[in-house]
Amino acid sequence: MDVAYDGLEYDPDNGEYLKPHGARRGIGHELYKKGHAEVAQKSLRRTSMDVTDESYQDIQASEMAQAVDEILENGGD
Repeated sequence: MDVAYDGLEYDPDNGEYLKPHGARRGIGHELYKKGHAEVAQKSLRRTSMDVTDESYQDIQASEMAQAVDEILENGGD
């Protein structure tokens, strides 16, 4: 085992150790996904909410698609 990765969490799905930037990005992703965009922005020390929104636009697109599906399934009610 590489000494540089001692104490870092192993990700068996990818067969890799979680690296600091990946961990940071993962935390931001989870916070944003759970509706805590401002907490994600502040904890990641992003300069603006626009930068955070841009970084996680995949989540926004997914949520919007889900909302559209729900509206269409319910007949627009």
